Amino acid sequence: MSMRAVPRRASRIAAGGAGAPVPRRRRSRLLRTVLVPVLAVAATGLLGVVGATVTAAPAVAQPADGQITGTVVVSGAPAGFEGEVGVVACPSTVRPTGLCADPLYAVSGSGGTYTLSLSPGNWQINTFYSVGYQGGSYVGRPREVTIAPGAVVRLNIRVRYQVPSTVQGTATVTGVPSQVGLVQTEVTACPLDSPMVDGVPGPLCATDYLSGTDQYSIPTLSKGTWLLYVGYYTILGSFTAPTPTTVVLRAGATATEDLAIPYQTPSEALVEGTVTITGAPAGFTAEAGVGGCPAGGPAAPCPDPQYTLSDVGDTYQLVLPAGPWDLAGFYELQFFGGQFLSAVQPVDLAPGSIVDLNFTVPYAPPATVRATVTVTGLPAGQILEDTLLYACPADSPYDGTVLPIECVTGYSQSGPVVINTLPAGTWLLYPGFYSSSGLQVVGTTPVTVKLKAGHTRRVDLDIGY
Repeated sequence: MSMRAVPRRASRIAAGGAGAPVPRRRRSRLLRTVLVPVLAVAATGLLGVVGATVTAAPAVAQPADGQITGTVVVSGAPAGFEGEVGVVACPSTVRPTGLCADPLYAVSGSGGTYTLSLSPGNWQINTFYSVGYQGGSYVGRPREVTIAPGAVVRLNIRVRYQVPSTVQGTATVTGVPSQVGLVQTEVTACPLDSPMVDGVPGPLCATDYLSGTDQYSIPTLSKGTWLLYVGYYTILGSFTAPTPTTVVLRAGATATEDLAIPYQTPSEALVEGTVTITGAPAGFTAEAGVGGCPAGGPAAPCPDPQYTLSDVGDTYQLVLPAGPWDLAGFYELQFFGGQFLSAVQPVDLAPGSIVDLNFTVPYAPPATVRATVTVTGLPAGQILEDTLLYACPADSPYDGTVLPIECVTGYSQSGPVVINTLPAGTWLLYPGFYSSSGLQVVGTTPVTVKLKAGHTRRVDLDIGY
């Protein structure tokens, strides 16, 4: 028996089928902390998701986009010059001069071809190049271009190389609590007419990232007026000062500008600690985690929980909005294998605080369900590739749309479907199948079973083709 959390093929269901198409579910392992909309604090499940129905707006015919394409050459550049070269576009109606707050752009190497899709209308096109990747851009003179629906406008442009200028100095974050600590400080330089928008730098900005030092240097800027923004990262998030410092640079010269920013108390808090499993047999392995729901809501499920994963015994870290929370530790024997829970611990988190909270989860022998899935009404010539089984805790049923994340999926190419990683309790079993035609179906009317720790429950399930 093997487990599969994501179906192998795109979902498809025939008209009048017996169930719902097999949905996809994913849980990111790239980020330590992710959001899911359910924390079940009953013994049969911890985490889940709630499906939503989205109705598409009526389609409205839009004029076909046009394109501008061509080459951009940096003339007079020294041997070995490398960087991004391209064009940046703003609607002519937005600003008569300079750049808009959120321009469209396309890049290539010097002498390479760029292509940029634009909606019909009048556009202001500026050439640019940067010294090194995201090293600060040199912007050429603007050109007015009219884009007709579906038309392709060719524009070959040259931009003259300039000797770069440098801005340097110190970047200090004051008042950082010792238990928080800085992960990274950064200084971002943006042209005067292309400032940051909501803390996000545009394509013409340059950034120096500082770790373990307060000395910054950006040696790749053009002459003119630049805006300097200071930002920082901590375990509790990031902050960038909205008000920049202005510096005027001369061609080829170095300017020194010392910058400082006070630490801002975040609205989040950090909970960290360990998850320990007691009473486990020799050779026991599992994945551990901690999940939480805002206190004062329903016991299970809650509408907006958060959780984090870690190895058993390792330190977990979970960033949460300040306020009262109900937290529980858990372990699972396999990814998406069913969650075994600790007792719930309430905690009231102050903004910017770091709270140590350890969890102990008592080991319980897993229960097993062994399901024989029979598909009735199979047409002649159709072959069953696999039979499927969804096992969901009683408080997190499957409704045929989004599969709750605490549900466990099993499949078999021949013989019964066996899932042997479940906590004891009441479970809902949904049979399904894959056919050779690509049909993937799971029923939406469950069979309810009560599972005992360390015991196997055998069931016979039917689903119509």
